[in-house]
Amino acid sequence: MKIDELVHTCAHEDVAKAAVFSLGLPFAGKVASAVQFHDTSIGAFVAQAVCRFAATAKDEERLLLLAEMDGKDQPLLAGLSYILTPVLEDEARAMGYAAAAHSLGLPLEA
Repeated sequence: MKIDELVHTCAHEDVAKAAVFSLGLPFAGKVASAVQFHDTSIGAFVAQAVCRFAATAKDEERLLLLAEMDGKDQPLLAGLSYILTPVLEDEARAMGYAAAAHSLGLPLEA
């Protein structure tokens, strides 16, 4: 199954990092921005996100991922982008909140 292959491949930090850079520098830059607030590497961040998806995704989410991967020249990269995009959106919101709270002198709890 394609999802199993994606998880098996991107669970390895070095492979996950290389895959992110294969998605292009703008995408890799978003991942690097998210990672700077975590005590982890790009590869570890991505591997954790992929493994978290595999462990928690509902059937509907898995079907949407398969639909995203289907017919693509590079289905694993398409799937990785699909998995990471909402993670990066959540990280961007959290960074925006942290920046706003800091500028207002507020605590960083959400």
